[in-house]
Amino acid sequence: MKIKVLLLDDHMMMVQGIKQLLEHDRVIEVVSTLSNPAEIYDEIDHHRPNILIIDIRMKSYNGISLTRNIKKTFPELKIVILSGYEYDEYIYAAYNAGAAAYVKKENSINELITAVKQSFAGNHVFPQHAVKGCCMYNLRIKK
Repeated sequence: MKIKVLLLDDHMMMVQGIKQLLEHDRVIEVVSTLSNPAEIYDEIDHHRPNILIIDIRMKSYNGISLTRNIKKTFPELKIVILSGYEYDEYIYAAYNAGAAAYVKKENSINELITAVKQSFAGNHVFPQHAVKGCCMYNLRIKK
C-alpha cells in the first residue's frame, strides 16, 4: 500500500522539487500538488491523501491556522509542517494545532520521508529540544 501525499506550498518550484524527491521512495505517491491554499479542501476531498505536507508560512495563509482548521474537517489526515524556521513557539503551535510532524527545510529529503512514514504509522515527529515529553525527533514513539 502506498502512502498518498498532498503537497501545499505557495512556491511552485519548491512543490515540484519536493514531489520529484518524494517519488523516488517506492512507498510514497504524491497524489496532488498545490500552490494556492484556497484550493486545499477540494483537493483533500477529491484525492483523500493520508498525509498533507504544508508550508508553515505562505503569502496570504498561515500553515498553523490551516492545520488547525483542516484537522477539524479531516481529523484522520496526518499533517507534516515544513518550515524554514526552528522557533520553539512555531513548533509548539504546530503540535497544538494537530500536526503530526515538524520538519525544517534545511533537513534532508530522507528526514522528510521518515517524517511522512512515521506520521502515517501514527507517530509524532518533532525536534527533540522543542517538545520535550511528547515526542522525539526521528524516534518511533506512539501518540
